[in-house]
Amino acid sequence: MLVLSPDTPRGKWPLGRVKEVHPGKDGNVRAVVVKVSPAELETLILNHPEVDDVAVIGIPDETVGKLSKAFVFRKLGSALTGNDVTKYGRN
Repeated sequence: MLVLSPDTPRGKWPLGRVKEVHPGKDGNVRAVVVKVSPAELETLILNHPEVDDVAVIGIPDETVGKLSKAFVFRKLGSALTGNDVTKYGRN
């Protein structure tokens, strides 16, 4: 899950729609289920200059029901890593 601040620039990782909030015994939020569509993630990842193509699918998860998984195809000669894509989304 990506956690973004309200001042995240437009065109960066989308703010998802909060579906569930799970408070801890102390009243503080311990888990939040956020919904982001695969199409939104694909569009944003495709904006990376070293990405040639991307496909995002849903995969089962015992805790939240479903998570997104991205298959990222780098441009020829690129050394792009998964961490690079994640950092790009957070900038």
